[in-house]
Amino acid sequence: MVVNPWAAAVACWDRLLMTERMRQAHLPWPQTWSFATPGHLLAQLDLLVALPFPLMLKSRYSRRGDLVAKLLDVDQLQALAGPGGEPWHQEPIIVQEFAASDGWEIRISVIDEELFATRRRSPLDVEASREDRAPTAVDLRDEWARLAREVGRVFNLRVYALDLLLTERGPLVIDVDVFPGFRDVPGADRALVALVDRLAGTSRTRTIASGREPAGRESGSAPWYRRCRR
Repeated sequence: MVVNPWAAAVACWDRLLMTERMRQAHLPWPQTWSFATPGHLLAQLDLLVALPFPLMLKSRYSRRGDLVAKLLDVDQLQALAGPGGEPWHQEPIIVQEFAASDGWEIRISVIDEELFATRRRSPLDVEASREDRAPTAVDLRDEWARLAREVGRVFNLRVYALDLLLTERGPLVIDVDVFPGFRDVPGADRALVALVDRLAGTSRTRTIASGREPAGRESGSAPWYRRCRR
């Protein structure tokens, strides 16, 4: 049972591919540059002088515990690029413009046709309270819903989440997650169960239409629950 295609997962795992998809679709996304390591960025003095600090520095490949940091100046970049910057000094990175916002992140969680909106304080706000860091449900605006559905269409996703910042230019997507957690999303558990039921029903219908026996039900064999009890 496949929910999100492999190619879609790869495009969201590689933040450079994600950037290319977002740009091609003309979706709101921060200006982004890619570098082999922090040291490669540091070596490009002409570009470095032109970059608008502060900047967001992220691992190119998204994973748990990856690098996501706000760079205030070149000194912080030098600290990452040098030997003392382990384990990040050899990390492939992307650099993004820092988008000023109201300090909150909006997450739109999508389960097939159902959308849910939550809000939490930005992880960059080190002084935020525990309550503000916890996601809380908010009303889903039409603009957010349209944007979330378009992202799903562009990446060919059915179950995913995207993070938004509310900026002067409007909502800005800063991440697309193909393996989201739904623990703090009211109603998501019901939507997930409904999706699995639909997918399982579709799979059974296709199997019957093809004239094949369901897996584990060879002709003349006992039902799976009886075989398990023997």
